[in-house]
Amino acid sequence: MERHCVMGCCSPNYTEHVKEQETSVNNAGREAMPFWFKVLSALSIISVFYIM
Repeated sequence: MERHCVMGCCSPNYTEHVKEQETSVNNAGREAMPFWFKVLSALSIISVFYIM
């Protein structure tokens, strides 16, 4: 069974642990939306403002 411990800000590994968590969160968000979807969304938003 895996043990979970609570790390406080005074722990020697605290900053390393926080950096690892930030990296995993940032990397998880990058793959959520494909590039073609971003381009299509941008073009549709631009076309709406162009029509108005």
